[in-house]
Amino acid sequence: MKDVYDTILRDFREYGQGVKGYDRTRMSVFLGMLGVPEAEIGELLAKFDLTAAGDELDFEAFVTWLFDGVDAGYVCNTADLAPKLLEELQSCPDALEHVMYVQPSGTTDADAAETLHKLIGGSRQSRIGVIGSLHYDFPGIRYAAEGPKGVESLVQAAAQAMMHNGKPCRVVCGGSYGGPQRSFAEACEEYASRPLAMVHVIPNTEEALADLKGIIWDGSAPRSRKCRWKLAFVGLNWSRRNCILASLNGNYVMCAGGPGTHTELCELRAKGAGLLPLVCSGGLCEGVEFDQKNVRGMTEALRQAPPEGVPEESWRIMLGEGAATSFERYCASVSEVFGALQFRSSSEPKNRWPMGEKELQDWTTFRTSAVFASAPT
Repeated sequence: MKDVYDTILRDFREYGQGVKGYDRTRMSVFLGMLGVPEAEIGELLAKFDLTAAGDELDFEAFVTWLFDGVDAGYVCNTADLAPKLLEELQSCPDALEHVMYVQPSGTTDADAAETLHKLIGGSRQSRIGVIGSLHYDFPGIRYAAEGPKGVESLVQAAAQAMMHNGKPCRVVCGGSYGGPQRSFAEACEEYASRPLAMVHVIPNTEEALADLKGIIWDGSAPRSRKCRWKLAFVGLNWSRRNCILASLNGNYVMCAGGPGTHTELCELRAKGAGLLPLVCSGGLCEGVEFDQKNVRGMTEALRQAPPEGVPEESWRIMLGEGAATSFERYCASVSEVFGALQFRSSSEPKNRWPMGEKELQDWTTFRTSAVFASAPT
């Protein structure tokens, strides 16, 4: 057992601190040290999609999968849940087993975010966050003729390409099972054999009851999912939940969105996270303003900052730069961008939209004000 322990420590230093992941050869050696029979090693490599010479898997994603379910000494107290949320969970068979965290009464949002980060596992850079609209009821602007199905196609293109090639270890989204969240959940289902899980972050308020029902129920039956999934209840309102969600990941895909998405956007910018906006999905993302909440300057800031390995032309097309292309070409560019992403433990994002000094100061002041604490979104 000491050999395994020493190997994990050595590999963490080599693979967990940089942008190099576990390849097929290294994974084979490690699985052999764990005592996995040779025939099963081949099956696991196929499940992990480590089939070609250049395929890699984030080391921390693998370790998180390896020790999934091991008691980390944390006890989740569901008594802190809003009564109607607890009642709903109790009414759905096995739903309580998926609750990973409930923010304890009296715990600050910052402490709750840090605890949740540790419970989710892996590094922030090995995860993807999903923010934006909760449905596809409204079309985009540039491709309005494609209707709501067009927006859904954009998100599906992003989700499928990212899950197939990028191999994030966690997909962390808001508390819903509609719109973009559903598209990413369906993509996770296709790759459920990988070291992967989806985490739904829900505000601990009875106003979130409808969203919770959508996650745990499929009509009148408990929702059946192959991919591992968890529920986390944080923040006593939507704004506070939004800020916690925006602090958990290294990169965020943004689809359409409204005022609440703007809160998430401000917080992730303040935290230095990477931004992957599906600009032609409509809403906030495509330039719709909600009073003073807007994304003016976003595409200009991101234009020269594509993520590592992402083709510049595809990046600019996804950002809606230049003359309009066909909808098919736009979707292809989205696939090229998300298919080139790599989720590594220490791969700091280049695709940031940093706040200026005054903007950051103003946001920090508002973020800690009584007005924000009671804000609905």
